[in-house]
Amino acid sequence: MIKVMAYIAVTLLSIATSTTYFLQKIIESTQSALDELDGVTTVHSRFYELSSDYYKLQGDHANYYREALRFLGCIDVKQLPKERQHERAYSLSLAALLGTILSSGVILF
Repeated sequence: MIKVMAYIAVTLLSIATSTTYFLQKIIESTQSALDELDGVTTVHSRFYELSSDYYKLQGDHANYYREALRFLGCIDVKQLPKERQHERAYSLSLAALLGTILSSGVILF
């Protein structure tokens, strides 16, 4: 679990400083380490929040959507500030729409 927390800390620093070069590899290796843990812990929620933020910055709508839903599944949404709840809802809605439109290749007007 300490290894996962260290990966999360490094990735948070990388996102904060906009150095995304190693982020994808760190996220992949952290996911592997996280898969070895039993049950769902607070580490899972931090990781899913972090990875969803990364995918949002990358404009990867499908992965953002998946990771954001995993994050929300690990926490009590009522503990998030209202502003953060609204921001997540808005971003998830856009990701659902954009992911569907972009993956199907169909834009309806």
